[in-house]
Amino acid sequence: MEMKGDEIAVVAAAETEEHVQRILITIGNFSHKVCLFTLSASSPVSEMLDAGRAMFKELAADFEDHLSRIQKKRSGKLEEEIRELRARDVANEQTRAILHNAQLQLFHIHE
Repeated sequence: MEMKGDEIAVVAAAETEEHVQRILITIGNFSHKVCLFTLSASSPVSEMLDAGRAMFKELAADFEDHLSRIQKKRSGKLEEEIRELRARDVANEQTRAILHNAQLQLFHIHE
């Protein structure tokens, strides 16, 4: 079964989001373990962890924005292709109708 461009984009977007969520969960688990380990440690370690989490969230947001821009660009191209295909289809149908009418007239003349 062949997938259309929109279906591929939706699947890709869903898979990417799933991947990002797994990364976030892994980092959250790691951060939780590190926090438990460093409860008695000095505050610079905790500050580093917080800064790392903030940086990762910012990077994740940038990544999501980037994927969103790619998706919009790809969707725009696909929508343009669809418009072109529909225009070609209309032109083909008009041409077919003209040829069909010409064929009918030729058969009518020969009778």
